[in-house]
Amino acid sequence: MSYPVEDILSILVSNVKKHGAPFKINHKDLNKWAFERNIPRGGETILYTGLLYQLIPYIKASSKHLRSIGRRMGTLARITSKVIDLSKLIRVDKKDIAVINQILGNIVTVLMRLDIKFGYLYEEEPYSGVLLYDLGLIDAFKEHSEKVLGVFKKHGIKKIITIDPHTTHVMKNVYPMIMDEFNMEVVNYLELIANSWIGNVASDEKEYVIHDPCIYARSVGIIDEPRILLKRMGYRFRDISLSKKATYCCGGPLESVYPKLSTELAKKRLGQLIASSKDIITLCPICYLNLTEALNEEKVKDVRILDLPLLIG
Repeated sequence: MSYPVEDILSILVSNVKKHGAPFKINHKDLNKWAFERNIPRGGETILYTGLLYQLIPYIKASSKHLRSIGRRMGTLARITSKVIDLSKLIRVDKKDIAVINQILGNIVTVLMRLDIKFGYLYEEEPYSGVLLYDLGLIDAFKEHSEKVLGVFKKHGIKKIITIDPHTTHVMKNVYPMIMDEFNMEVVNYLELIANSWIGNVASDEKEYVIHDPCIYARSVGIIDEPRILLKRMGYRFRDISLSKKATYCCGGPLESVYPKLSTELAKKRLGQLIASSKDIITLCPICYLNLTEALNEEKVKDVRILDLPLLIG
């Protein structure tokens, strides 16, 4: 089955222009973690999610939808002048939203426990545009990045705390390269908490295997931080040969345009990890999604995949 890649990419660009993100997300549901912790609105230092974690339930549901309609997507896109609000065509699982709220809430809880001061933009938080960049839609990415910079300037933001590899990379390395005015300090949450862990020491006797995201390992240089953090938290883990800078791709972010290839890569990586341990730790929302979906498809028993923030709350 072939997929209308050009049409899907066109839909992605159109939705980002129309909604500010690939999907029109439900901010009330997906910002529950922020409201519950009463994070101050705005400020010179903000927690910046870039909306990538919040988009995961939508990406998961849309990938499933695209697999089901295959070639008809191209016809559907052309009929609607290549503007489709995919959020109206898919059904997002409330369980997936709950997991995302737990992940984001745990990160905030640890930052607050360390007395790190920050605000959040809530429904005003702009999407980073990272999927546009990752999929090679550079003109659309540049146009969107100017809007993001405008929001940051409006709120007088000087420092942003990022929480995933993709957003960290575009903010730390790509934005400054394409916009001279982008001079915000960018720091990833793992860099803030790895050496300053305050909390209970785990009694978990399992030995985990770490899946390093390509972007953290090769583009941002965040390799030691999660390992330092896990040690301080009392977790046991091991590295396989294809880890750190030699890590293997999870298949993302191809799931929206080349779902078959993405699934094949995810299954191969899952097999590499399971050969070492049936308890797997991911460090990225895209990796977490793709490896979990591969696990569901392979139906391997007794395997557990946890994104690192699920362990730190």
